[in-house]
Amino acid sequence: MPIANVSDIVGRRDLVAEAQGWSDQMIKWKKLKMMQEEHKEKTKPKPYKFDLAEFGTDNEAMLGLQEDLNNQAYQFAMANADVLRIDPYSEDCGPNCKRAHNALNNMKGAAKIFNTYGNDLKDRYDYLSRLYHEQPDVYGNDENYQKLIDMPGLWKQGMGGETYNFTFGPDGRLVVDTKKRKQTQKILTDPDGNPVLKDGQPVKMYIAKDGNAEGTEDPSKARKGEDGNPMPFMVDMDTGQDTDYETTQKSFGNWLTDLGFNDVITNTGASGFDKTVKSYASMIGYTVGENGQPVYDNSSQQSKESIEAFIFGGTGFWNDEAGDGRLASHSTYLENLVKQEKVDKNDATPVTKQELIDKAYELGLNLTTGKVTKKTTQAQTSGLLAFSPYNIPGANYKTVVEYDENKNVLQSAKGTDTTATTYDFIGGGLDTGRESSISISYRLNPKEVTLMSGDNNFATVTSSTALESYMDNADFLASDIGIAPFYKGRAISKEDIEKLSFEEKKNITYEPALYGQFFLPGTVDRNKLDALGIQYAKTEGGLLIQGIVNANKKKGSIIGSTTNKVNVNGEEKTINQALLDDAVISGKIQTEKWLAGLSGDVDNQNQGNNSIDTSKYNN
Repeated sequence: MPIANVSDIVGRRDLVAEAQGWSDQMIKWKKLKMMQEEHKEKTKPKPYKFDLAEFGTDNEAMLGLQEDLNNQAYQFAMANADVLRIDPYSEDCGPNCKRAHNALNNMKGAAKIFNTYGNDLKDRYDYLSRLYHEQPDVYGNDENYQKLIDMPGLWKQGMGGETYNFTFGPDGRLVVDTKKRKQTQKILTDPDGNPVLKDGQPVKMYIAKDGNAEGTEDPSKARKGEDGNPMPFMVDMDTGQDTDYETTQKSFGNWLTDLGFNDVITNTGASGFDKTVKSYASMIGYTVGENGQPVYDNSSQQSKESIEAFIFGGTGFWNDEAGDGRLASHSTYLENLVKQEKVDKNDATPVTKQELIDKAYELGLNLTTGKVTKKTTQAQTSGLLAFSPYNIPGANYKTVVEYDENKNVLQSAKGTDTTATTYDFIGGGLDTGRESSISISYRLNPKEVTLMSGDNNFATVTSSTALESYMDNADFLASDIGIAPFYKGRAISKEDIEKLSFEEKKNITYEPALYGQFFLPGTVDRNKLDALGIQYAKTEGGLLIQGIVNANKKKGSIIGSTTNKVNVNGEEKTINQALLDDAVISGKIQTEKWLAGLSGDVDNQNQGNNSIDTSKYNN
């Protein structure tokens, strides 16, 4: 363009007005940010001032339960008085006598169990409360909020409940009889509430694909399950009979575990959001048009109502004025997506509840109708350095665990001893086909694997005594590929980088990396993970642990994971091959920039990636 044309254009611009416009926009953003911070502060769950006197036998709400258990122990003693009168250490005390003495002693120890539980519950509450308040982006969700309500609530009501009862097992140990309502398929009823019969049989109801909350009696109009069959509409049995309930007996410890208080729910990030979108898609209803094709518009309102309930969970909410609220863990990333869209549009208005619902509906509809997803678009347009940076949150411990001579953990990690960490990761989503991740066999070696929580304790593990799965080949469920800073073979956090000396920092390299979750089958590692302070999520068949590994070690598994292909500079590659190639080049470029920054070559460090000659890395 000729210079004269440029001068002419500049001369017609009102630079003062433009500057004022940018200033006004920044004021709007700052005002919105302030409103959001004020709203977050107002809606934080209030700390519960646990009084230690409330725990143990001093908790007044526990008196009723304790009286009942004492009465049960008394009745047992009276019923077995003939053998309990015998000295348990005498030759006259046979098997029945010894069992009776042992059971009575176990009953007497029940009060101590409550005291232990009280202290444990307080520790867990304080730990979760601290995570919720200090790391809301990671732990601020509807599920954790509900736990913070339920914990003191359960204790204050004396652990009483309509669906469970405390008693003693045959050996005198404390057990809990738990009642759970059975479920049955809903039956169509007439206006008087009587079952509607067809061919002498009650008409069964199914989940309607159009989102009708009442369901449908027509299997052809029902939503299909993964097996291709209509999904039954299940409801609680309510005949008024004891047969409505399924009763199970659990040990006191297992009952506490099943309450879920020892599980901290982590918000789903970019890497796991595909699964959430699948859930949105399952709620998209439709009708069939005259041409036999699905029509979605007629059912959009019902679909959005279902999605709304899913997004916000039991106690979730949203304030339109502040553009802030609380969502279920699986949908917190949705807020980030909507906010980013507003930033891209230079829109400083608050995010509304309806915008969140509309976005979720859009994502679900796109998946249902087969439109290109974000990950696929990212991969197909992948050229050099098509990755974007994002921070992966984690937690370490101020005090590293110690071991005895047999390599057992001497003192378990305490939640109150944690400090937040952040891991740099520059990348994007893998091509995972129809799944949310690709499964790669990866050895659980502390010298090569970095975990997002308790990593400084994990790095000290040297035997299966401390961790059962040590050096085992585990399934690594990889969702994202990119680059991350590595030091001595492991991904390293920002905080640990700062602790390195100048000479040590020279050994940092940016390596192709995979972000995902390790799957450990069963629960054999659960107690040992707790001792090390490594956070995990329970899933069907095992445990999930977030981690970062080196992608170079599993090139073949990455390249051949899917068959979807893309054309890069005239060469046809699988999408994951193209992403891995980008990661290799990006890593070398970022390493060069890192070293340049250390050497004081600031100008080179601040230049854009494309200013570095990348041709030397292509081989």
